[in-house]
Amino acid sequence: MKILLADDHPLILHGLEAALSRVSGLEIIATCRTPAALLSMLKNTACGLVVADYAMPDAPGDGWQLFTAMLNRYPAVKVVAYTAFAEPLLVAGLQRLGVHGVVSKRDPLPQLIHAIEVVAGGSRHLSPIAQAALDEAAATPQYQFLTSLTHRELQTLGLFAAGLSVSAAARLIGRSVKTVSAQKAAVKRKIAARSDWDLYVHIAQQGLLMRPAIQAQSPCSIA
Repeated sequence: MKILLADDHPLILHGLEAALSRVSGLEIIATCRTPAALLSMLKNTACGLVVADYAMPDAPGDGWQLFTAMLNRYPAVKVVAYTAFAEPLLVAGLQRLGVHGVVSKRDPLPQLIHAIEVVAGGSRHLSPIAQAALDEAAATPQYQFLTSLTHRELQTLGLFAAGLSVSAAARLIGRSVKTVSAQKAAVKRKIAARSDWDLYVHIAQQGLLMRPAIQAQSPCSIA
């Protein structure tokens, strides 16, 4: 399995590359330190699996945009989120977005290797910490709202929360402006939001911004 690694911390990248290179059947073909570099590498390099940090700060750095872009533009590539953040609703959102695996950086490294092997074999996987976060999320009314959304409505909700306009979201996921606008309108109807501001306030108050707390006030966009 050919793998791309992405993390903004060089020491983490070096450690992951060294550890995964020793695993039979895995080939690290490139490492990246920004979302833009990762998307560029995916465009020009054949790989089977990406292991990426969810919260890389260099613009364009919103994790939801990055993971949505990867899943839409490269559907044959499997994606594992490797992140220090395990907010329950974020893990739940990533799972419903279609991310193939979620592993916390607080899990032992063998958990990441196991997740890669499981995902490479065609299954989905949550590490113990990620699974515990999902179990916690499942007991909340916010999770019930997430499960009421279609896959495309969830994508659109996260992109709106990240600060993207309808036209920018449409470009990122390769859909028409009319389609994305209709999906956002459907989300607004489900919470009785009369305006975009009502929608943003609702998702912010409910903890559904799909960003770690340290990024909650800094939306940015991926070209």
